[in-house]
Amino acid sequence: MIFLIILFFLSSIINLEAYNLEDLSKILLAENPKIQSMEREVKMKELKLVYSSSLDDPKLKIGINNIPVNSWSFKDEDMTSKEIGIAQMIPLGGKLKIKENIANKELLIAKENLRKEKINMLFELQKNYFELAYISSSIKILEDMKGYLKLLIDSESARIKTGVGNVSNVVKISVEEKMIDEEIINLKQKEREYLKNIGYMIGKENFDVQIDKLVWMPYEHNILELKEKAFSSNPEIKIIMLENELSNEEVNLKKKEYYPDLELSISYMQRDDPKEGMKRPDMVSAMAVFNIPLWFKKKNIPMLEEMIKKKEMVNRRLEDKKNEIISKIETMIGEIERIRSLKLLYEDALIPQNELILETYFAKYKTSNLELMQVIDSIRTLLRYKRELEALKKELIITNLFIDTLTGNYDLVEK
Repeated sequence: MIFLIILFFLSSIINLEAYNLEDLSKILLAENPKIQSMEREVKMKELKLVYSSSLDDPKLKIGINNIPVNSWSFKDEDMTSKEIGIAQMIPLGGKLKIKENIANKELLIAKENLRKEKINMLFELQKNYFELAYISSSIKILEDMKGYLKLLIDSESARIKTGVGNVSNVVKISVEEKMIDEEIINLKQKEREYLKNIGYMIGKENFDVQIDKLVWMPYEHNILELKEKAFSSNPEIKIIMLENELSNEEVNLKKKEYYPDLELSISYMQRDDPKEGMKRPDMVSAMAVFNIPLWFKKKNIPMLEEMIKKKEMVNRRLEDKKNEIISKIETMIGEIERIRSLKLLYEDALIPQNELILETYFAKYKTSNLELMQVIDSIRTLLRYKRELEALKKELIITNLFIDTLTGNYDLVEK
């Protein structure tokens, strides 16, 4: 018992650091391991861009020429020499520039993949956050409903004292109260699950979340503007467009393979003077070597056709992705229209009418002109409509967030 008291005391004085949604988003972008890994991949692509247009390493040539095998002397033969030289391979036809363009496209693709991952993870974080907000508001509504039941118990207890009440009614109300408690327990478990999801994404175990109330988000969207923005900013579309540009560069590079490469070399040859006679002068040699793409039918042409097929495949993927984005945007707009219609129905009709019915039933119940279950049923109905209205708020927020993911509209990611 003493241990439990001490543990309770310690837990009450430990204040976990609480984060709002903006704080959680910044922590996610700064500390999530997957995002950090992709950021390092971008750094790798940046380094690759630096050396992608570099020439191949030069070749150093060191040799001995025309040594007579009968004497192994450097002085017996005129052509005997010691040689040192250097050779450099130079690609022709602008191949280096194309390689640099390819490395640049790969860098841009890596950056867009990083942006896509950040957007997706922020969406998941925000979705979990607003699920927590919905749970918080649901628990508050359930507690309010328990307040109504408490009034019923007080009223029935007063009636029992006057001899007109019924103990079984108190039991029925208590059972209804316990059913609400059961639902609160289930919601608390869901709350812990969402907190664990957020903790996984931000890389923290012990923390708290500052939950804001759910508020209504905008309903109006211009579908043409959304489609246009999605085509220009959606990371998946931009990745496919960059892959298309990359395919064009790869096709160009394969076409350049028809051009030969040039190898330039220069050598200095030192000759020893003979034992007797005139001196032997040293010599310098220069040479240009071209490779000949002789096997283009078996190598170059199939490789070029492969790159062309890849380009066609990427174009089809781009068309498919645009159609998919359009379909999703239209679906989300339809979902928003559904939410707006239900909101008007709940706020203007169902909730006010059921609140009025509940007040009327309470008044009649106090005068013994109404059965208990009718009052309880009206409480259940009002509870359901209020929770569904909160659920609509959450769905509208998440729908708007999903539209932002489709259009790539995340300012925090751009910063």
